[in-house]
Amino acid sequence: MKMKSCYTFFMNRKDQIFKTFVAWIKVKIQTQLSDRVQYFQEGEIWWVSLGQNVGYEANGKNEKFERPVLIIKRFNKDSFWGLSISSQKKLGPYYYSTTTKDVFYCFNLSQLRILSSKRLIRHMTELPKDEFHTLRTLLSNILR
Repeated sequence: MKMKSCYTFFMNRKDQIFKTFVAWIKVKIQTQLSDRVQYFQEGEIWWVSLGQNVGYEANGKNEKFERPVLIIKRFNKDSFWGLSISSQKKLGPYYYSTTTKDVFYCFNLSQLRILSSKRLIRHMTELPKDEFHTLRTLLSNILR
């Protein structure tokens, strides 16, 4: 790659990243100001506005920066531990895959994070209790 085209590539990439973060900030402000209340339970899978994150953190997609998240632990009506979900099969000690109701889920155990219930967009489904128990046991072993 020539020096000028390399510079142009990096400047275009920088502009793209800047625009994405600005778009996320707009969604984040709307989310923060929302007074919508969502009722949620452990073991449920929701579309959640995760945002545009840094490095290898799971990003949301689309205009609301959303992705599916499993509610692992409900702390109160305002916060919970969530685990991001992918539809792509991934292997390794920090992934758990299952198929429920003919839908494939790959849970990224290394992406456990605390989230506000304000980020909840819409309910998708519930993980079967035996699968949820297996997943929580795997997480518990990782946290030791």
